[in-house]
Amino acid sequence: MDQTISAIHLNQKAEIYLVQGKLEAATTACHQVLEIEPNFPSTCKTLGNIWQRIGEIDKAKEWYIKAINQQPNLAEAHANLGSIYAQQKQWHLAIECYREAIGIKPNIPGFYRNLGKIWQELDKVELARDCQEQALSLEAHYPQASKYLKQGKKLLENGEIEEAIAYFQKAINFNPFLVDAYQNLGDISLKTKDFNEAINYYQKAIELKADLWAVHHKLGKVFQEIGELDTAISSFRLSIEINKNFPWSYKKLGDILFQKGELNEADKFYQKAIELKSDIWEVRRKLVEIKLQTGKLNEAITRCIQVIKINPNLTWFDQKLEENISKLEQQDQALNYYRDLVKTEPNNIKWLDDLGKLLVKLQEWDEAIIVYRRAIELEANNHLFHRR
Repeated sequence: MDQTISAIHLNQKAEIYLVQGKLEAATTACHQVLEIEPNFPSTCKTLGNIWQRIGEIDKAKEWYIKAINQQPNLAEAHANLGSIYAQQKQWHLAIECYREAIGIKPNIPGFYRNLGKIWQELDKVELARDCQEQALSLEAHYPQASKYLKQGKKLLENGEIEEAIAYFQKAINFNPFLVDAYQNLGDISLKTKDFNEAINYYQKAIELKADLWAVHHKLGKVFQEIGELDTAISSFRLSIEINKNFPWSYKKLGDILFQKGELNEADKFYQKAIELKSDIWEVRRKLVEIKLQTGKLNEAITRCIQVIKINPNLTWFDQKLEENISKLEQQDQALNYYRDLVKTEPNNIKWLDDLGKLLVKLQEWDEAIIVYRRAIELEANNHLFHRR
């Protein structure tokens, strides 16, 4: 099962590369799939698409035939093979392929339109007209599908979940290519914790449009929720592959790797998340915890100070800072940390007091006097400062 899931994700990566025009990377990903699962029809079809894009028609044909041999009901492979035969003017074979595709998926307008073009080439006017009319008839339903989709979204906004589901399904019945409908059904299933349905709808959306980074991200959330962590990692990585500027995919990846104990890898993804969005405080907490768990006390302290300088109201970082500064063996280091904080916030009573207490402890009397005089200027009625 794990191998199959890996193959699925690698094939999705290949599809993404194909959409992006990265044909060499797409080919590499496909061959990685076939090393895991030698009989993987979707990847054979993808390789056919790649070679057809390059213009290597004979190679494309070979891969489409392999895909069909492995999965005879792969309509798109039949249609793509038909397009090659049409290009080579092998009309009989092209007609046979399109008829096979239509037999499997009779509601795809493009199949009829392309078959109609072949009949036109052969001067079969009536057959060509029938195909074009069938294509137009199917496409005539698209506006109705869009209306159902729009209504479904309104119902969803109003919290009428069951009615929204019905409208999204009607939309798909009229137009099976409505990616938005599948996404919305997936979102509903995710919210209602019907995870199998969510996976099913999101996967259908991706089959129609491989580069939906948000859907890959949501799939990652589903797999994380059901404990399929390696699969979740693959989904979040695919999301990042498409959109490198969405911080939450990095955060989610970091969370899983942190949970798995892969702290150095988690650190890298957390760092990328806060590069993109600096105020994800939960991520900054995890970054501190990683340094503490790996025994890097000074780096943990530095990270606390970085956060405090950005947002001095986050008490967790204050507490961790004090707790860990007290563990330092070299008191000079502790002094420097507090001096740095006071330099950044010269009117911060707390830091002045902490610095003053440490200076007194180390018998640095002259500096301690200066620090407490400054504190008294700020809070003249604080008797503790006078006593110290």
